[in-house]
Formats: sequence, C-alpha cells, structure tokens
Amino acid sequence: MKERDRRQGIVLVNTGEGKGKSSSALGMVFRAAGWDMKVCVIQYIKGKWQTGEQKAAERFDNIEWHVLGDGFTWDTKNPEQ
Repeated sequence: MKERDRRQGIVLVNTGEGKGKSSSALGMVFRAAGWDMKVCVIQYIKGKWQTGEQKAAERFDNIEWHVLGDGFTWDTKNPEQ
C-alpha cells in the first residue's frame, strides 16, 4: 500500500479556558464527515439534553455522537463530583 493511500485515525481533545473549543471541534467534525470519514463525538459536561449540533450530526450516517456527564462544570456546588 502506498503511503498516501493509508488512512489512520486521530483523536483530538479540546480543553482549556476561554472560548472556541466547541466551534473548533465541530468544524473538524463536519469537515471530516463531509469528506466521508468516520467521526465519533464524545461530549462531556453538557448533560443529557440534545443540542442543535447533535441534531445536525444525525443527518450524517458517518457521525456517531455520545453525550456523557450530568451537567458538571467547574462552577459546581458539589466539588466532590
């Protein structure tokens, strides 16, 4: 197999303070999906409600979306969580 024909997976983790993490991640998700790549989103913290981004991703057969967490944020009233 030629080097350029080989495809490898990649894991991206967006963390840190400030804005732009979700926008950056979603741009990469939909860009990869548009090129027919398999994409898996594992979204933490948001809670169990469905987001517009998740609803849009349902239109793509090659995006798998998982929501984990119970709404935890760094401003939580339960620091043991």
